[in-house]
Amino acid sequence: MPALFAEHINYQVKGRAILRDVSFEAKRGERFALLGHNGSGKSSLIEIMTGVTARHSGKAGFADGADFSKIKRTTGVLWDNLNIFPFLKVREAIRHIAALYRLKPEAYREIYDCLEIENIQNQFMQKLSRGEKKRTEILLATMHRPTLLILDEPAAELDPLVREKVWQHIFLKAETVFFTTHLWEEAKKFASSIAFIYKGALLNKPASYHELIASSGFAHKITVAKEAPLELSGAASYETEKEKIILVPQGSELIEQVRKATVNYSVMPVELEDIYRNLINK
Repeated sequence: MPALFAEHINYQVKGRAILRDVSFEAKRGERFALLGHNGSGKSSLIEIMTGVTARHSGKAGFADGADFSKIKRTTGVLWDNLNIFPFLKVREAIRHIAALYRLKPEAYREIYDCLEIENIQNQFMQKLSRGEKKRTEILLATMHRPTLLILDEPAAELDPLVREKVWQHIFLKAETVFFTTHLWEEAKKFASSIAFIYKGALLNKPASYHELIASSGFAHKITVAKEAPLELSGAASYETEKEKIILVPQGSELIEQVRKATVNYSVMPVELEDIYRNLINK
């Protein structure tokens, strides 16, 4: 049974397509990642799923077809760059949300301590650094121990050590997690199912990291300088600012061809970004 789903969602702003025929379902117990660059439509999809923004067509819902209003008390939503309670102190914002859920401090003490809120509890929300603000917002979104988490760029503004701790001790405690990210490693490490989104459209059927790598058909990737004298017509490739990445199919002799053309190359495993870039090129 899906914990949340979308069916043929379309959304436009001033005639520009923000979401294009988006369909997926995240099953109960899954950690579902929607992976794409900034501006690809990830936040807009969460706004539609939670009823903040009206879709132009399609359907979105949660378990048993319920809309968000029916399940929001057991759901935690973490927004990216939300200016929440700017004129309250951190402890006042916590007290306000705790009162809504009728929570005593001991109910969320573990999360409070994990996020090291004690050191910033007397600061005004609008005066927090971006990392402090993100940690506070994580507490406010998870203090009632939701079974479903909807997270918009949850690791943004967090340093790697804090990010790891937050995932292991807070996010992964929820039964189901749906999250958007533009961080390849975050999706690889924490998602059980990954869907790529680009210019408002999904590029693939959701699958695990290992399934995506195995089904790509690529054995390796070769990295060479952009100016390297290579003539490899038909090879799947893309360019970064300084390098050219060539995707090597299983059983291909591309590595030998590159070796004959230049000594300045490296052979590495295929990763999520390579699959994403190849799907975009297609």
